[in-house]
This record gives sequence, C-alpha cells and structure tokens, in this order.
Amino acid sequence: MRVFIKDYLLPWLFTIGFWVVIWVLVPGKEKNLSLQNVVSIFLLLIIFLLVALYFVGRTLERYGYSRRDVRRLPEIIEKTHGRLYLPKEIFDTITRALIFWGLFSSAVLLTKNPPLGSPQRHCDVCADIFVFRPAHLDDNLGVGISSLPLQASHR
Repeated sequence: MRVFIKDYLLPWLFTIGFWVVIWVLVPGKEKNLSLQNVVSIFLLLIIFLLVALYFVGRTLERYGYSRRDVRRLPEIIEKTHGRLYLPKEIFDTITRALIFWGLFSSAVLLTKNPPLGSPQRHCDVCADIFVFRPAHLDDNLGVGISSLPLQASHR
C-alpha cells in the first residue's frame, strides 16, 4: 500500500491541488469563482474520474484481470509495480484525465455561466479548451467564435 500512496495517489492529488492553486492564486478579473461554477467543476471531476476508471478497467482486461478488479487497484499496482507496464498505463490514464479535467474546468471558470449560457457560449468553452483562446475577447470584440465565417483552403 505504501508504493500506491507514494508513487500514485500523491501525484494525482498534487495534480488536483495544482489546478485549484492556479484558479485561486492567479489574478484576473475574468475568473468566475461563483458557487455554481465551483460545484460544476467538482461534478466534472467526478465524471472525468469515472471515465478514467472505465479506461483503467479496459486496461486491466488486456492484462488478464476483470473490469471489477478496479476495486482492487491498489493491491494490483502493489503486486505488479516495477515488473509490468500495467502500473504505468494506469498512472498515465488517470493523470491524463486529471489534466483534461483541469483544462476543461479552467475554460468553465473563464466563461460566464456556461451551464445556463447560449449555444454560442458552449462553442466558446470548446474553443477555450482546444485553441487556448481567452473567452473575454468575444465580449470585447462583440464577435463570437460561432459567428466567424469558415474559410476553405483552395489548392
């Protein structure tokens, strides 16, 4: 259990703490730390972790375990640590889910009331995640990402 806590659980908690520290300490007027956004961020964490556990279950199946063995994850990691590629795959899967959760949650914090917003706001959230474009540019320019014309390249 010591290897699981030291090498796996603490880095995952550090990743979550890293994102929370960024949201709290980074100054900016575009942050929307309302109760609704904070609750939606932690609901997103639960969703992202459930999806990560689904993929961990699929990884366990490839190594001869069943999907229900996710419940015994600390024991499996202790048993296979240093001998198989399985612990690294599990660590990478959950870490990637936490990184994407942080990016998605940052986009939620940068937009104004995304759960109740217009479809244009939802497009802005996706653009913030994948293009890393500040959401407040839409408010300043009066042009949303969904209203920009698409240009096809001609060769």
